[in-house]
Amino acid sequence: MTPQRFIDSDNSRINKTFINLMIRNSSKAAALLIAEDLIELFEKNVITNCVSNKPRREEPIYIGEEKTTNGLVYLFGIDLMVRTVSNNL
Repeated sequence: MTPQRFIDSDNSRINKTFINLMIRNSSKAAALLIAEDLIELFEKNVITNCVSNKPRREEPIYIGEEKTTNGLVYLFGIDLMVRTVSNNL
């Protein structure tokens, strides 16, 4: 996406970055817990120059299951959005 200008239209802009993660685990409960923990960690807003961290969805998305050579794995996805400030100078 094209950066949106704000604050000082000549020197600063806000950038949106979208992050999609897929969690795989042989335990459905463990995969869900990992996905929920990642969303919680992400919301703590610890990224340098970050204005806002916000999950695009509050809950992990159950994608399904996949048969692998190591057995069945369960898949969950999370969608995240980061807004950061950058300097054009």
